[in-house]
Amino acid sequence: MSGQVDARHLPEEREDSLDVRLVEALERLIGQLRDVAAAAVVSLDGLTMASAVPDDIDEEHVGAMAAALLSLGEQAAVGLGRGQLRELLVDAEGGLVCCLSAGEEAVLLAVTEPDAKLGLVRYELRRAAADIADALAHASVPEGPSVPAGKGSSAPAPDGPSDTTPDASTRGLEEFAALADAGVRWRDRSVDVFGDELSSDHRQGHPPTTTPAET
Repeated sequence: MSGQVDARHLPEEREDSLDVRLVEALERLIGQLRDVAAAAVVSLDGLTMASAVPDDIDEEHVGAMAAALLSLGEQAAVGLGRGQLRELLVDAEGGLVCCLSAGEEAVLLAVTEPDAKLGLVRYELRRAAADIADALAHASVPEGPSVPAGKGSSAPAPDGPSDTTPDASTRGLEEFAALADAGVRWRDRSVDVFGDELSSDHRQGHPPTTTPAET
């Protein structure tokens, strides 16, 4: 594992303590799992909060794809009557892609080498996710919204018309939708993997009905 652990996208008020704990959690994970090729802590809207990725992997792309994978996984789990999604595992030719909840604010993503042992990977990921969830739960959160403007910085909301540039989760959903079947429908709201319930139609596995507008 050659990627250097880095903390990003944290409001200034939380950097002093939270980023250290997130980095430590990833360092422990990498130390226990030598087969991990990349790991990241990603917020529910697709921003990478801390990461350990090699140079050939785009950090922002990792966050966007994590948000997209978990959104699709949640829809499948709830739509098929299996309840809320707890973790997601993709077994590919080149290794595993694992996503699981890290509290109410973030998810943990890890990419492994092809010969990684699944049982050990899941055990260590769950332990790391618990450490990350604890760090997020005990971090001091300042009152009022704080919108990250870039890596490790915060900025007030701009005046005037809102920026229409798609955020990371929207970009990830668009990228993943291009790889999915044409019938996949993406939920039109911010990604909320383990929180809000879907509508009653979604819980029963049926898409919501629409009524044609009167002419």
